[in-house]
Amino acid sequence: MQRILKPTHGSVGWHAIRHRDLEGKCVLGASEVSVVMGANQYESKVDLAIRKLGDPQVSEPNEAMIRGNVLEPALLQHAINEVDATFYLPDEMYLNGRIIATLDGRSRINEAILLEAKTNNRYALGEPLPMAWVWQAQAQMYCTDAQQVVFVILDKHLRIGFHTVARDTSMIYDMRNAVEVFCEYIDNGCIPDNEPLTVPQVNILFPDPSGETDLGSSAIAIINEWGAIKTAIHELEEQEKACKDALANLMRDADFGLVDGQRVLSFKAQQSKRFDHKALIADHPDLEAKYTTTTSFRVMRTVR
Repeated sequence: MQRILKPTHGSVGWHAIRHRDLEGKCVLGASEVSVVMGANQYESKVDLAIRKLGDPQVSEPNEAMIRGNVLEPALLQHAINEVDATFYLPDEMYLNGRIIATLDGRSRINEAILLEAKTNNRYALGEPLPMAWVWQAQAQMYCTDAQQVVFVILDKHLRIGFHTVARDTSMIYDMRNAVEVFCEYIDNGCIPDNEPLTVPQVNILFPDPSGETDLGSSAIAIINEWGAIKTAIHELEEQEKACKDALANLMRDADFGLVDGQRVLSFKAQQSKRFDHKALIADHPDLEAKYTTTTSFRVMRTVR
């Protein structure tokens, strides 16, 4: 196990340490382990591989990240008051093999006890802990040789509670093997084998296609199903348009529609502002080349 001085959390330096070790080999943060173990509902193994194959990036904080940054310090203080007054925020990161952990808290008296704060708008206290969190806890214990992680949680009902996860040697064994296999693919500049790709992922990985490939006869069934779905969508859109036309005809100049004295429909005027780039270019044609960027993307169509 290595102890590494922690850069500012979320900075480029922090992401870089979670990206590659000093030898340039792929490492995973404890919170990324759940992706490799198939327990993360927000990111697939291919998504993670694409991130790891590129340079470390600092992303704009999303709503969940902002919520955590604002509320987790208060949760940590609550855990200090209620569970262990010796909990502290380590100023170091812990690297063990291919996995690196950043801790929310650790007990000064008993370093085998770790602390992790979570805010979540889907999880309710009393439910089984999300497996993504359980895998994160196992990764943190593996990196620090700890024996348990105490979660302090603000759940979707705005209740605060605690949940303890104990070290599981079997899970850690499986985790180490899966992470090693995944990271070897990244070290070799490859996507893990047999992982299905989505359209956005194919666009990222193969932006400049050429040539032909044999799809196999089974592809005809998929193409036909896609065509049937597109036809159904078009028909449903036409039906939706007819419904809205009929209702608009009933509404005319009213902004609310009633049935038996109860409001069931609104048709209110709204305003929006849109930037008229065509007018700008017409008035200042010299700006078009300066502020025009070219993007490339692939479009899928059936060939008749």
